[in-house]
Amino acid sequence: MNPRRNIWVFLAVLTIFSGGEVVAQQARDWDAGQVYVTRQDLMEMLERLEETAESDAYSGRVRAQSRQQAELVRNRLEFGDFSTGDRIWMLVEAESALTDTFTVRDGPMLSLPLLGDVSLEGVLRAELVDHLTSFVSRFIRNPVVSARSLIPLTVVGGVAAPGFYTVPTDGLFTDALGLAGGPTATAVINEITVERDGEILYGKEFIAQAIIEGRTIDHLSLEAGDQILVPVNEPGGGVVAILTVIGALIAIPVAIVTLTRGN
Repeated sequence: MNPRRNIWVFLAVLTIFSGGEVVAQQARDWDAGQVYVTRQDLMEMLERLEETAESDAYSGRVRAQSRQQAELVRNRLEFGDFSTGDRIWMLVEAESALTDTFTVRDGPMLSLPLLGDVSLEGVLRAELVDHLTSFVSRFIRNPVVSARSLIPLTVVGGVAAPGFYTVPTDGLFTDALGLAGGPTATAVINEITVERDGEILYGKEFIAQAIIEGRTIDHLSLEAGDQILVPVNEPGGGVVAILTVIGALIAIPVAIVTLTRGN
């Protein structure tokens, strides 16, 4: 059995027994095999979120959450996904000078050796490879380009090594926990939240559902500087043993990701 799938099963059970509210409409038509959200996906998502936000069929809590998510989606569509300080791992076959990890500068833009600056304004992560390929093609015939974006996130609370980590945006949300050493024995996984600028971006119910569904960092529209908070349970709590198992399972795929996905 896939180690990651074990995590989703355990967390589904924990969410049910904790009485966590699941936002059902967010799971609709979900494709966990697609690591980046396309522009068309975002446009369709925005339409559904706006409908939900205005519908009396949903609770005030769900409508408020939908309005918040709709704003995130609008910003992505208008401004793109890249900001100063993000990092991009890039590989151009047979071009060693263009194979490196580069930092996004003000603009936002990327400065490439020998080729100059390429603007990333309005570019989504899903569009990055095509965008860079188009730029490099102005100088090199038929280039073969690979690229991967990474953002700095903070993981605090019930993890083995709280701190600041550069996280691949095509990785699972749980990969960020693994980079921080995995949850401790007293971590309460089904109460994880995400903050931005000191305010709650995603509550515990939404994150629990996102983990169950196997969402990536990009799926959640996370940005540089967002903070993942893992609460802790008092020693002797009933969930300690199962969370220890989950912590071990989360750590396994992270090692695989590091070894197989390159720099």
